[in-house]
Amino acid sequence: MIYDNKYKFSKYNIEAVHGDEGRTYLFNSYSGKGRWIDGPDLDDIKDKRGIDLGDVPEDLADDGFIVPETADEYGSLMKEIHEINRKSDTLYFIIATTKACNYRCYYCFEGSHISNENMDPGTMEAVCAFIIGKCKENPGLKSLVLQWFGGEPLLFTEPIRRITQSLAEYVQAKKIDLRGHITTNGRLLTPDLVDEMADLYHIKTVQITLDGTASEYARIKGCSEDDFLRVIDNIRYAQDRMKVFIRLNLKDNLESLKELIAYLYDMKLKVHVRISHIFDLSQNPEEYLASYREYTEEHRELADFIREKGYLKLFGDISKIPKRRLVCKANACWHYAVDIYGNLFRCVEKITDPAYSVGNIYEGITEQQLDRLFLENPLYDRCGECAYLPMCLGKCTMERLIENKGVDCETVKRYINENIKRTVAGK
Repeated sequence: MIYDNKYKFSKYNIEAVHGDEGRTYLFNSYSGKGRWIDGPDLDDIKDKRGIDLGDVPEDLADDGFIVPETADEYGSLMKEIHEINRKSDTLYFIIATTKACNYRCYYCFEGSHISNENMDPGTMEAVCAFIIGKCKENPGLKSLVLQWFGGEPLLFTEPIRRITQSLAEYVQAKKIDLRGHITTNGRLLTPDLVDEMADLYHIKTVQITLDGTASEYARIKGCSEDDFLRVIDNIRYAQDRMKVFIRLNLKDNLESLKELIAYLYDMKLKVHVRISHIFDLSQNPEEYLASYREYTEEHRELADFIREKGYLKLFGDISKIPKRRLVCKANACWHYAVDIYGNLFRCVEKITDPAYSVGNIYEGITEQQLDRLFLENPLYDRCGECAYLPMCLGKCTMERLIENKGVDCETVKRYINENIKRTVAGK
């Protein structure tokens, strides 16, 4: 019998850490809250129904560790995810200006597609018309974000200038906040260009990838060690005009990244550092999942290094598990990636492959089945009962459903548990 005034143990509780004297650190993956709980108190609620709210600490319900007995936790999570994926007061457009690049990073997913082709004026005009059309479909729109991409977008900046200027009058009249972001290797991000981008083209943030100190940087990117120093100089200037994110790609370069992190810290740069995994979708599923396992091991070692050396200022809390309701913007209907020809994509990492295009700026979405895979992101049956689901969300749609790489669930769980443990240890 179900009582509306009774509670049950949440299906999203994780017993993350077992401490002294029978205490357990309980983490709820839905609420993102964690707390220590004594053994007897945990025994009173674990896997139980019909819990009387007056018999347990009040914050257990407030923080989601126990929920009303009639609650459909999975249904609530799916509804919340669906609403976020379908509705936003912000539109995001990733726009490639060129296929050209001045570097040759060995891991780049665009590698074999690099050429000297640029977006032409007619496509620039059509991109503007498409964006304005999407703005009109969202009457409650508050923000418009243009994320400039390449190739190397600073090799051909005309689309940044023309598209931003063409949209300026419309967004001003509609009181829409226009913000720009650029993903660049930073070599051409000179002080003059930084000032132009910040003052005239609404560029608020920039992401630059550094994969090691000078010698490793030059090896990975096919450039000179002097290029590394030029990029650092450009970052020094840019950090006072826009928010600078430094991406560190972690793959067989652990020791070099340790050196780089120490270098960035000693330079007292005002940057925000992120660690990322290099995906190689050409690998077979076994190789791909093995690569992910290797990444989690290296990430764990790097996270421990950052904490031990006191470099957390660069990262925030590197081990903090965020409350997630979106795996990737590729799963959201308010996000589009546009190549230099005007083709539309959900996943930016497939922007060079027409087979993954979901439409174009002239006709809109034309590949309905592929688009639905991204937007609906159907989960495996086993996901429905998994305590880690609100943080994992099935992981990348491209990897799991389209490239059929699968998910190494045990590695994902172990990775999350280790990060929870580090968070607890830091308190």
